[in-house]
Amino acid sequence: MPDSDHSGASGKKPAQIHDGFFKDVFRVAEYVITLIRAGAPADLFEIIDWSTLSFEPQLIQASRQNEKIADLVFSVALKDSGSAARIVLLFEHKSYRDSELVRQIARNQFLMYLQDQFKSLIVPIVVRQVAAPQREPVRFSNLFSKLPRKHLRALCRYCVSFECLLIDVNEMDRKGLAEKTNIDVVIRAMSKVRDFEVGDLQDLLERIRYVPADDRKRMFDLVFGYVCDYNAHITADEILNLKTKTSEERQMVLSAIDTFRGEGRAEGLQEGRREIAASLLQKGMVPEEVVEVTNLSSEQVETIQKKINGVP
Repeated sequence: MPDSDHSGASGKKPAQIHDGFFKDVFRVAEYVITLIRAGAPADLFEIIDWSTLSFEPQLIQASRQNEKIADLVFSVALKDSGSAARIVLLFEHKSYRDSELVRQIARNQFLMYLQDQFKSLIVPIVVRQVAAPQREPVRFSNLFSKLPRKHLRALCRYCVSFECLLIDVNEMDRKGLAEKTNIDVVIRAMSKVRDFEVGDLQDLLERIRYVPADDRKRMFDLVFGYVCDYNAHITADEILNLKTKTSEERQMVLSAIDTFRGEGRAEGLQEGRREIAASLLQKGMVPEEVVEVTNLSSEQVETIQKKINGVP
């Protein structure tokens, strides 16, 4: 089911559904760490001091160009040296030609280096949710692949190396790379959402058990809200008929019904977004940029700004 022809049950655009879910899940450090452990080369994972990973929402906008250059940005220190690095996550849920993807990655990386004034190493990671196969890794020199090989060998050594790691959600699900981890349910939901069947709801309920207990309800609301927003054919009765094994699962299902009906739309999640928005506004980010970063509405951000300014 192509996204361009799809309208979610919530009335949201497909891009809003996909992007909102990705940002809500992976702005939490524990889930980012699992994603990179499962999808990145071991030598990259092992040199990073993951205890220093910190979400940096203010770095998502390129201040000079006033445009978004990433979906999520984290600061981190490297082991032994303590040198600073940035982990930049870009989320792609549409199919692009190779050349378009390479141009997007190269441009975004360059803007990020300019913003950071080349003080930190940048680890660019594209998380893909599309069925089309893609070469790994992506390199800037791919743009010139039609040149004769001898020309490539002679000239591409002088190209800026905008190489980028690709993490393919569908491949992760196919190979079970996230199996029995805290993102098991997330990867399955993202992989199946476009061709979702009602029976997959039970599968998601089974996989939620690997999420830490203190975050299980929030994640359940996120995952079920995501698949229900995208798939108009899912009904409240089908959610209610899920087979539960524990009282916790039963409570989560009832919560999902509230979310489905729009009666309890993850207030804890909204509160987290509001806190991030307030922090960004206090640091001087303009409201339009805060809307882009947090997925809050312009009215919500305006209300937060008034509260900061002491306006009743």
